[in-house]
Amino acid sequence: MGMWQLFKDAASKKLTWTVHPDKKRIDLTAPLGIRVGGMISINCPDFILADGKLKIRGPQEDLYVTSYGQFRLGDYKGHRFYMGAGDKLFMLQVIENEKGQIDECKLFSLFDEVIPAADSWDFWLNDNDGSIGLSEFDLKDGTKYFRAWENESEQKTVCDQTGQATTLNHIPPVEIRESIYMDPYGDQVESVGHMTMLYGRNIVEGIDEFMFVGVAEDKTGASVQITIGIPLGATDITVLF
Repeated sequence: MGMWQLFKDAASKKLTWTVHPDKKRIDLTAPLGIRVGGMISINCPDFILADGKLKIRGPQEDLYVTSYGQFRLGDYKGHRFYMGAGDKLFMLQVIENEKGQIDECKLFSLFDEVIPAADSWDFWLNDNDGSIGLSEFDLKDGTKYFRAWENESEQKTVCDQTGQATTLNHIPPVEIRESIYMDPYGDQVESVGHMTMLYGRNIVEGIDEFMFVGVAEDKTGASVQITIGIPLGATDITVLF
């Protein structure tokens, strides 16, 4: 079924859960006061200022929080809130530094999902020149994004078929294990493994758009997922309840 289909089903049904009076909610310390089953409103002026040049489209309705993900990235703790409005799905990612302070906040939506044939995975995950990890990534329409993460110690120069070095280089995708809570008490937990890379591009002065390209693997199988998003400020997010 895939993880985004799981969230779509949850958003459309607004799944209920058993209340445990003696059990602590897993989202009590989640940042920004966002809770599973709650509603938030996103009002980011960049969607207007970008003049239609963004690949991500902003939510037109208040968003229902269907589930909550957590992961570690070195000393940083990642929080992901999966949200829906009608048939539109979004993911709000909040990163906390080692002091528990919010380091970044980005809103993403799924742009494309590919299930490669068995003999096509090498195109995405080859150790030397797989698309996930190249210094540049092009969408099908030619829109170019540039790698936002760097790892100089593992960087490799990519050569063409004649053996000549090109301007591209490659680093391994980052591996993340995410636990996704489908209810506030942790009764239903989905485990998703990610092999991912973050890319970005400048839209207009002061506005950047970001893109995760990665493989997500859960109990239903694996797929290549491209999610696109923009940074948000604290004033762009209103927690309704």
